Amino acid sequence: MGTQTLRGSTRRSTTKSDRIQLRVSDERRARYEAAAAIEGKTLTEFVTAAADTATEHALADRRLFPLDDEAWEKFNSMLDAPPKIIPALVELFARPDVFGGNE
Repeated sequence: MGTQTLRGSTRRSTTKSDRIQLRVSDERRARYEAAAAIEGKTLTEFVTAAADTATEHALADRRLFPLDDEAWEKFNSMLDAPPKIIPALVELFARPDVFGGNE
């Protein structure tokens, strides 16, 4: 995608140059077209809007973790608690590392 410079700042161009081709059944395409028409959108606008929504949901599931007040307090108390000393880990980290040292 190209870029444009506007008063010293760089931003992405809104020119659409990439194509995504989909193979769908005639029935599925007809449903998409009907739904797009109901919403007053082109098929491209409808499909890309649906894909954008699905993308945001998929990414949000990996970035956002909604917690109620009780779970939030428990989460914060776990973060604020002093670390647990695990003897096996202390022993492991006391050994020389596999790359030749204990730096």
